Amino acid sequence: MKKSLVLNISVFLFCFVITAQKSELINFIPDSLAQYSYSDLQNKFDENELKDLQKAKLYARAYFLKSKKSSNIIEKGHGYRIMSYISGKDNAIAYADSIIVLTKNSKDKYFPTVGYLLKGYYYYQNGDYKEALDNYLKAYPFAIKKKNFEDEIHVQNMIANLKDRWGSYDESLLLYKNILTEIKKEENYLKKHEEDYFWGLFNLSLSYLRNNKPDSALIHIKKGINQSLKLKNKSKYNLLVFASGLANYEKGNYNKSLDSLSNSILHIDKLNIAIGHYYRGKIYSHQKDYKKSLKELKKMDSIYQLTNNEFPQLIDGYQVLLTHYKKNKNFEKQLEFIDKIVHVDSLIKQNYVSINKSITKKYDIPLLIKEKENLIEKLEDKLLTDKEKYSFYLYLLILFIIALFYFCFYLIRKNLTNKKRFKELMEEKSRIPEVIEKKPTDKTSTELNISDKIITSILEKIDLFEQKEGFLKKDLSINNLAKKFKTNEKYLSKIINFYKEKKFIHYINDLRIDYVVNQLKSNKKLRLYTIKAIASESGFNTSQSFSNAFQKRAGIKPSYFIDKLERSDF
Repeated sequence: MKKSLVLNISVFLFCFVITAQKSELINFIPDSLAQYSYSDLQNKFDENELKDLQKAKLYARAYFLKSKKSSNIIEKGHGYRIMSYISGKDNAIAYADSIIVLTKNSKDKYFPTVGYLLKGYYYYQNGDYKEALDNYLKAYPFAIKKKNFEDEIHVQNMIANLKDRWGSYDESLLLYKNILTEIKKEENYLKKHEEDYFWGLFNLSLSYLRNNKPDSALIHIKKGINQSLKLKNKSKYNLLVFASGLANYEKGNYNKSLDSLSNSILHIDKLNIAIGHYYRGKIYSHQKDYKKSLKELKKMDSIYQLTNNEFPQLIDGYQVLLTHYKKNKNFEKQLEFIDKIVHVDSLIKQNYVSINKSITKKYDIPLLIKEKENLIEKLEDKLLTDKEKYSFYLYLLILFIIALFYFCFYLIRKNLTNKKRFKELMEEKSRIPEVIEKKPTDKTSTELNISDKIITSILEKIDLFEQKEGFLKKDLSINNLAKKFKTNEKYLSKIINFYKEKKFIHYINDLRIDYVVNQLKSNKKLRLYTIKAIASESGFNTSQSFSNAFQKRAGIKPSYFIDKLERSDF
């Protein structure tokens, strides 16, 4: 018993000594680094961060321990900052929190802004976009208050990134254009803000691509490549080569696109690697190499499973894989990818709603207020009299109140109109194409300049076409329908215009939308589909053309109709 007790005490003392020694080593600065200044340690860290991580960690710890002994709050803040770079996610966020607490009342240009920016970055890298956005929005007022141009630009870039990440491509394009314009307004911007200028070019080029403007994108990509070569920065160069691959894909230059993607895909971040595999899969599909296409899309999926970093193209890639497994009657894989599509779609919708609400409330409105303040400052510089200033502010306030009133009125009216239209749609009986009287009168024949026999024949074929839901066929045109009816386009067009009282394209679109409305009301499973999938099921080539046709026919957006159906539990 005594021997066992002695042994246990010995083991405890040994572990205590080892732990104490380890703690001393962690808090020990080698003599070779003790005399280094903060700037020397920072420079050494920067030199080794990408090529020798162990050395970089040594310089970071030396900087951190040196700052801990200092009474200077700002140096301590930089110590936490540099330690966050070499730590895992949780520790990195803890260091960022320490910066915020330590420097919350600092008058320094960079603090506590840098703490919020670091937290935003680490949350963003881990796919927690709501937390990332929250911290960027907290950083923004500090950046404005301290007139820190670089931090303002950084936050605006991240807001724009989050906007176009969830489909607000037109809004993000305006933001990226504004960011680049603001950078170019700065004196000697190519030297003072060369990093910001590069990212401005890169982000704007990708935004042009998302807005289907590959030629504009390539102009900025070329400028960005020249800038990255000037900076001698391989990582930036590879990002631009990757972007050129996407641009050439949009232009249909598949070989060029594949070459650029293949040369850059190993040198970019994981999110873009996943996107790169998606586009390579699409290219191989265009080239009829379906085996390689499926391999690329599976790689896309495997990277997403590791990162949980959603992107809009992910669902389309999953749709292709689902179709493949349907053809091969692999039921387990079908179920797996249906679950993945529904899961990713729900995440995208959830992030889209929460992020856009936060952006509007915490960023767009503060940005408008900032612009108003800038305008007031400029006007004050013109030596206005007190009376003129009073009149101006009063006029500005009245305009602001009127604009706010009209905006609120517009939202309320739109909401009421949507609710009313939804109720009308739900109260309508299933829309069935009206049966046409197949016996034309003499007046009809004369007006159309077509014989009674031909009119009667075409009307019968139109009725059959509607009954058999032929309008769901993709790429349907008046030309191929006329051939099917064994008549000519002119006759078919005249008869549809006269009897249906609408042009051919509107006639087909209305049939499709009526069909979709009926299906959505009765088929709950269809409501789980993405808008793109529903569009495809109903014969439309794109989700945009479907949404436009739905809005025109039903009076509300399809997303609103589906959401209300789910909430109303029909």
